[in-house]
Amino acid sequence: MKFCHDLFRANFKYSDYRDFTLGRNTISRIIHDSFIKDSLPLLSGNILELGASYQRDYSQYATNAKTYTKSNSEAGGNVELEIDARRMELEDNSYDGIVCLNVLEHIEDFKSVFKEIFRVLKPRGTLILTVPFVY
Repeated sequence: MKFCHDLFRANFKYSDYRDFTLGRNTISRIIHDSFIKDSLPLLSGNILELGASYQRDYSQYATNAKTYTKSNSEAGGNVELEIDARRMELEDNSYDGIVCLNVLEHIEDFKSVFKEIFRVLKPRGTLILTVPFVY
């Protein structure tokens, strides 16, 4: 808990407080976004984001990526690739990194997503995955 508290204090500015009180940010969103900002620069090569947000563009933080492909099960917004994460029509070992942010809680058969992620991910590739805490 100390880690979360320190991260929150280090990254929570007055403007965030103003937005939080207006309902735009939550503490969990601020911590989540801080994790993403710190993690995505570690990725390099060809990156695939599963379940890309229509509102948030995390690709800007993947500063060392050669390519960053945003995918979702439905086209629209900033999504470049319409794909079902349970049955990806992609070649084996085709991505150096996969980003999957708050997606698995929406998929009943999440085990098939993991199977596909590790099929598409190159050996020694990197997976950045977040799933919200369930009470």
